[in-house]
Amino acid sequence: MEEPHFEPQELIDLGNRYLVLINNRGRGRPSGMIREHPIALLMTWRGGKGVRADFFWRQDQALEAIGLG
Repeated sequence: MEEPHFEPQELIDLGNRYLVLINNRGRGRPSGMIREHPIALLMTWRGGKGVRADFFWRQDQALEAIGLG
């Protein structure tokens, strides 16, 4: 994807973890068509530091992983 743009849509506070729902938008190669793909990032924090990051290609998978799907 060319010209990727990541736009946070929602932040879900889970205590020591945060789930960020993101809209990934960009121009497809070689078609040039604009494509949007919702993704998610689950961050785990301990002692004020990020200790783990889990990336999900689909938001429904991320919501299921935290028990909301």
